[in-house]
Amino acid sequence: MDKCSCGHECHCGGECDECVNDVCYNCDCQENKNDVPDSFRDLFKMFDGKIHRTRFAKLAPHSSVKPHIDYDTLYGVRLHIAFETNYDCANGGWDRNGLETKVNIPADGSIWFVNPGVKHYAINDGATERNHLILSLDSQECLLQ
Repeated sequence: MDKCSCGHECHCGGECDECVNDVCYNCDCQENKNDVPDSFRDLFKMFDGKIHRTRFAKLAPHSSVKPHIDYDTLYGVRLHIAFETNYDCANGGWDRNGLETKVNIPADGSIWFVNPGVKHYAINDGATERNHLILSLDSQECLLQ
């Protein structure tokens, strides 16, 4: 993609994760700003421009994301906000000593840190979808607040 649907030129040349469905979400045009609910804009402001990727992650009933490692958190962090979940959903992972932790992230508006730099997974053994907003940040500073 070379241009956003509004005609604004994408600065990444279509190579970034923000270019989705012919819209560059890094674009400052009014058309894209109108697509973002006020509550999301307020949330994004909390992180002072450190967000480099946002996405909704849907996990279908009776499905999972296999254990994997994404990247070293020295360069950034990943935050999850559950919007829809059930008691049979969990995010899990292992620390560097092999100790497993498994947590149900509640849909209560709280923000959870998930360390993508260690082996982690997600499961939905329930009968309903699990939907999270995932924020990837370029810094660990938000963990200090």
